[in-house]
Amino acid sequence: MAELKSVAEAIDGKQVILVEDCTEANAQPLLKHFAFNAASKGSEIHLLCFDQTPSTWLKDMPATVCSQVKKYDCFSDPLGWESCQPCAEDAASTTGRRLQCSNGADFEKRIADGLNASRGSSLVIVDGLSTMLRWQTAAWCCRWLRRMASTRCAASSSGADSADHMCRVVVSLHADLLSETDLLPLRHVSSARLSLSAPPVSSIQVNTFSSTLGARDTVSMCELTVVRPSGKIMRETILFAVSQPLVLKTVAYNATVDGVGPASNGAAPDPTANLTFNLRLTNQQKEARSNVVLPYTQVRKRHDRSVTNGPATGKLGGSGGGEIFYQPDDADDFDEEDPDDDLDI
Repeated sequence: MAELKSVAEAIDGKQVILVEDCTEANAQPLLKHFAFNAASKGSEIHLLCFDQTPSTWLKDMPATVCSQVKKYDCFSDPLGWESCQPCAEDAASTTGRRLQCSNGADFEKRIADGLNASRGSSLVIVDGLSTMLRWQTAAWCCRWLRRMASTRCAASSSGADSADHMCRVVVSLHADLLSETDLLPLRHVSSARLSLSAPPVSSIQVNTFSSTLGARDTVSMCELTVVRPSGKIMRETILFAVSQPLVLKTVAYNATVDGVGPASNGAAPDPTANLTFNLRLTNQQKEARSNVVLPYTQVRKRHDRSVTNGPATGKLGGSGGGEIFYQPDDADDFDEEDPDDDLDI
């Protein structure tokens, strides 16, 4: 398997990227790196926040990135109990409206209108899709993600290369809060999946990687799964950390170095060791087994000998036919009467 150089390189060009985090590893620093990387390339960013307000999410982001972000507040009023007006913090933005998660049709239409009006490539960041699954099914979310990923902005209709005006979707969710029934469809529609977890404790590789980072940088483990266009699946486990200013640092993780995986240079473990019974034969037992003549072997030898030497009279296997000799047994019960005597023929 060819090594995947970095997360950003591995997911480049993928339409739907699924990031599964947990309580021990937060996906938000990784999402901010994706936003920073897309903004540096001139892409427009559409930010959907389900776990916090967009202003809180963008609080420590550079101003150059925030100016390229269209904010969608899915956190403040998900059920539409309040009036659907622009948020106070996003009052200057026409797309900074509070979206109702319970109204799937209106929710999807507002986001589609924003994507269709975009010029150039777009990156949609969905932070906390687990919350959306409270009101919508996993099947609806899969269809919605695929429709967003297939969106082409208005600039692509002017004759420009459609590859330069593609829409990529990065989705984060809390995998430890969802069942396999919800996770499997979302994994199926994604072309790249990043499963985050805490690194092993007292790991040699983690300690070595941490020594190259800053004091505030946190190391996490990521199991990266990428589906190639040919259908081939590439997997790699890496250690990563997002350091300031939102720079992603990665290193490949080898479980055998920490003694977690199977040893590569040692002897293979013997499954027959430490058993209360013996599964192996001694040399004497093997010799005795080889001297046993099996019944079908005798019949086969006699048949081959009869074919070679010609027909034998009264012997088994002769081509001239054989005879059946019957020796009555003392226990046999013979009835001298005619069994058909009562028939009137």
